[in-house]
Amino acid sequence: MDSNISLAYLLLGLFMVKLTGLLTRRVGVGELAGYALGGLVVGLFLKDSITPEFLGILASLSSMFVVFYAGLTSSYREVSSSALETLEISACSMGVSFLVFYVYLTQILHVPSTLSVLVSLLMSNTATEVSSLLTSRLPSRLKSLLVSASFFDDVAILVLTSILYVVYSGGNPTGPIITSIFSMVLVVLILRSKAFKSLMEKFFQNISVDDYLFVTASLIALYAVTTLLTYFTSSGLIIGAYLAGLLLSMGVGIRDPLLRFVPRYLELKNTISDVLDGVFAPLFFLFVGVLFDMKSVDVFLAIILITLASLSKISIYAMYSLRKGYDIKTSLIAGFSMNGRGVLEVTLLTIGRTVGVLPPVFFNTLLLASYMTIVLSIIGSSILLRVVK
Repeated sequence: MDSNISLAYLLLGLFMVKLTGLLTRRVGVGELAGYALGGLVVGLFLKDSITPEFLGILASLSSMFVVFYAGLTSSYREVSSSALETLEISACSMGVSFLVFYVYLTQILHVPSTLSVLVSLLMSNTATEVSSLLTSRLPSRLKSLLVSASFFDDVAILVLTSILYVVYSGGNPTGPIITSIFSMVLVVLILRSKAFKSLMEKFFQNISVDDYLFVTASLIALYAVTTLLTYFTSSGLIIGAYLAGLLLSMGVGIRDPLLRFVPRYLELKNTISDVLDGVFAPLFFLFVGVLFDMKSVDVFLAIILITLASLSKISIYAMYSLRKGYDIKTSLIAGFSMNGRGVLEVTLLTIGRTVGVLPPVFFNTLLLASYMTIVLSIIGSSILLRVVK
């Protein structure tokens, strides 16, 4: 198909998804619900006009900026001071979800253990880009803890799933292992090393001289980290983007007597937020709609997966928030916000289909289940925010 025609269909899709978001916002549900539902419907109509490969590169770029924004808006001080607690709740959430899925798949549906492990891992995650979008109205400390927990989820899922794919396809898992080691080292440096923090303080002061230098240096940091990690494995894009954002968020706490860093940091954050809402979020949901094939879905299995995924994540994070002293409404919003699977799952599912590890029925069923957890998260949190007093 001619590239101009493909671009025209892509712009038409973005227009329709954005329009749907505007309509749902007018009725009080929120624009993200419109993006999700509109992306599915418009994607089904345009799937023969826009190839997944054409849209996939743009969607990957979108996911990079979504996750970069998540790291950028995370409170470095709160993340670093609560890293152990965040890791514990992430491990607990993933462990419980994995166990529930694995037992059901192997003992009740009698799915082969290798496929059950893979499906259980993919459905045990909370997507950082989804949680960062939905937790924006929660208290700052709770938001940072939840987004950080979803980041640890992403790191674990990326590493484990990437290694499984390589092993199942008979390849060498060196790339994913190198990425995981580098990521862990960088996380430790960011969160714990005083020498690294001192070095970054000088860097932040130097790049804050003018607006152009600040934006350019910030984007160079993003591209450098993501390029390095993506070189070893394609799934390193998500990890690198979040780490780059978290790295820049360190600058909020530096000594800044001339008040240069914070105003430029806030301006960059607001600019990226506008671009996310205008382009990247609708593009992501359109990508999911184009990939989806309803004819290959096992509806019963999809309902079971959606139910198990939602109950495990919502209950765990709602109870965690209650235990931290937040009220029932805030805790339920936190639970719904941590229920969504996102572009990472779509990416990993696509890789699984490409290497032949995931059969078409499981690919499309998992895609639908992941997508519906996003829709349920958006609708549930929106209703709680607007209706429940």
